Amino acid sequence: MTPTARARRRFAWLAPVLLAFAPLAGAADIGNLYEVSVPVQGSGEAADRRAFGEAMGAVLVRVTGRRDAPGMPALAPLVQQPQRYIRTYRRVAGGLMAVSFDGNAVEQAVAAAGLPFWGGERPLTMVWLVGSRGQLVSAAASPERRAVDLVAAQRGLPLAWPVGDALDSPEQRAQQASSGNVAALVEAAARYGADGVLIGRPADGGFRWTFASAGQTREVRGPLEEGVHLAADQLAARLAVAGGASRRELAVEVGGVGSAAAYAEVGQLLAALEPVRSIAVREVRPDAVLYAITVRGDEAGLRRAIAATGRLVPAGTSPAGPVFRYQP
Repeated sequence: MTPTARARRRFAWLAPVLLAFAPLAGAADIGNLYEVSVPVQGSGEAADRRAFGEAMGAVLVRVTGRRDAPGMPALAPLVQQPQRYIRTYRRVAGGLMAVSFDGNAVEQAVAAAGLPFWGGERPLTMVWLVGSRGQLVSAAASPERRAVDLVAAQRGLPLAWPVGDALDSPEQRAQQASSGNVAALVEAAARYGADGVLIGRPADGGFRWTFASAGQTREVRGPLEEGVHLAADQLAARLAVAGGASRRELAVEVGGVGSAAAYAEVGQLLAALEPVRSIAVREVRPDAVLYAITVRGDEAGLRRAIAATGRLVPAGTSPAGPVFRYQP
């Protein structure tokens, strides 16, 4: 058997996988970051301009992950002249103005301002909220859930709520949330595919909020909306990427890929990373695959994101780029 024939036979398992390759994202997609609806007061051009400014401010909060973004001097030109970035706008029911901005132009302006960028694929956060009357707030409609969901939409934070079935006894989960049993609620959130948990229980006329994600826990006291801000602030601090609005293609080699199952899992791991926009297979090598990955941000951000998976271990650098080793 010739060397070429042996190589073809060795990598025969890759043929159907390469043909069917489609990266799977593990994060929740919040949709178009650049479409928002804001209240509009009055009629005429002056009212429209005020609404446009508020809409741009809302978009900047989403894409930077910072609540103070609309007031930052570096972003003042966007808030003061939002018409330059508008694609479409229209008045809709409920006294709202629906505005769609040019995402590429906004991203370039954020990058030029030197601010971090938080893309549209974001970790899902599970909410375990004990209401003012001691009940667990579930996926069913309620004033408390609507209030939390409203702020989450403004921050671009995807949420999951307990369904309240036999696997999630409302009484048991309410007791765990009230006692601050973070470990139990983190375990229960895995059922929903959530990456973090937001726990709220009544305290001092408001709520005591706990957010746990990636092995870190933070707390704050305040009204219903403060819990969402806590979660969004913590996630943005960890996931928003400096220079993240710019795109570039990087080569990444992953070793230890010796089967179809390994190939599929590595593809899923890479595709789910926040900086990654697209993946292509550049070359198949013995026990390794070389990927061409288009990312937002720089190589350092991609390296950190890959290493954080825990399954792809840094293994040095090749002339093409960073090298990792897959650990089943």
